[in-house]
Amino acid sequence: MRPRLVVLLMSTALATWGLVSPAAAEVEVHDDPRGDVVRVQRGAVASADVLRLRGEHAGSSLTVAMDLVDLTDREMFIALQVRSPTGADYTVEVGRDEDGEKTLLMARSTRRGTTGVDCRGLAGRFFARQDRVVVTVPRSCLKRPRWVRFGALAAASSSGPSRIYADDARRDGGRFRDDRPVLGQRRLHHG
Repeated sequence: MRPRLVVLLMSTALATWGLVSPAAAEVEVHDDPRGDVVRVQRGAVASADVLRLRGEHAGSSLTVAMDLVDLTDREMFIALQVRSPTGADYTVEVGRDEDGEKTLLMARSTRRGTTGVDCRGLAGRFFARQDRVVVTVPRSCLKRPRWVRFGALAAASSSGPSRIYADDARRDGGRFRDDRPVLGQRRLHHG
């Protein structure tokens, strides 16, 4: 075989292999209007105002990033709701108190009730300079689902616990029915 033909065949094979490689991760981005924060208990607090929600279901985890108007309040609470094809709902709560201490909890809810989930690798991070909160949930803690639907909300308090403000990333203002975020309609498949 001639050297040019060998190079041509190898480059074609490599290009074809690149086209049939495993599927890319699915990503969902949802933009939320500015200023749709509602007062849950007794104005608005900018740190609870969600601007964008982005989820990526790839590799060994589900990663959800929430961009906020201003992540300066020390007391902050993020609730992430995840639904899998098994019918189970998972709730991940990431909180930060006025001293900056962080709490991270995960629970699984089914028709039979709710139980805590001990999830190694679960992470919640606050990035104040970027006004972003990132939650990473290992797929193993979700029982490795083929797809997920997700939603999230942010809440912040101002002047103590008597004033709590919240914004559901998928709801444009209005009243909260409960503390569970609205799930997106799209199924985010594992890539």
